[in-house]
Amino acid sequence: MTDDARLRKYLDAVRFREIKEPARSLFTDISDLGKRLLAVQRYVCALRDPGRGQAWVDGRWAMTHAQFAEWRDSPVGGLRSQELRKIIARFNTTNPGHRLVAGSQFRPLEVQVANWWRNPYVKIHAPTMLTRARREIRDEARYPDLGDYLHEASGLLLHVVPPASSLSSMLPGMIGPTLGGMLAMTEVATGATDLRHQRDAAIERFARWLAIPRFWSPKLTVATPGLSDHGLGQAIDFQIHQRGAGQILGASSAAWWRSSGWATKLADAVGPSRHFAGPLRSPDEPWHWTFDATP
Repeated sequence: MTDDARLRKYLDAVRFREIKEPARSLFTDISDLGKRLLAVQRYVCALRDPGRGQAWVDGRWAMTHAQFAEWRDSPVGGLRSQELRKIIARFNTTNPGHRLVAGSQFRPLEVQVANWWRNPYVKIHAPTMLTRARREIRDEARYPDLGDYLHEASGLLLHVVPPASSLSSMLPGMIGPTLGGMLAMTEVATGATDLRHQRDAAIERFARWLAIPRFWSPKLTVATPGLSDHGLGQAIDFQIHQRGAGQILGASSAAWWRSSGWATKLADAVGPSRHFAGPLRSPDEPWHWTFDATP
């Protein structure tokens, strides 16, 4: 079995053990092995982080278009729209000749997957992670071949079927329940259980390997698919337009936002709102602010 075939088996095993639906199924939309590995690693880290866990993942899962439309028309969605209108009015009044636009208000799952696929930092770091994972999985003593242990369709971990040679040794016991036959059946069953435990331990070992923070676990400029706060309609990527010139600033170049002074001017406009927090610090995005209905 090739390193990549072994890696795919273990990656699927971890995916089915660690990640619940609907997040579990999204990885089939990420065909590139390195990009899929990077996404699974992010999920495993989040799920095994004491400060996050399953509740955190569930709370951030992207809405569908229908769910967002319903939320947008709700009192909470109405509050967000009202606050945005106030922020835009303050900015436009204090910056004549310029206009603030509230962009990227909602990103459904399919858009998040597409962003992950084409993000330049994912393209850079996914191959590095893939190389390290291949090196890790290559140790057959620590990562035995899962074979048909992992059911292709369901991802379920199956009991090991004794090999044909062992089955033939069981036949006398099956034909007549002699003591020898019973001992043979016990021996095969014990060997199968030991092998199953060995493979279970290997899958857990790989999950721990994914979850431990390392120097090669990079900061990315895109959220893990399904977990962006844009998927809940809470994040706003503001844009600045100039009369006669169109958009002059958008979701790029944090350094230019700051050196030009527009980051401060945007913060001054957003600041009086009790329902927007930001800007996003990691990654550094002066244009990214998040709505919160609770304050």
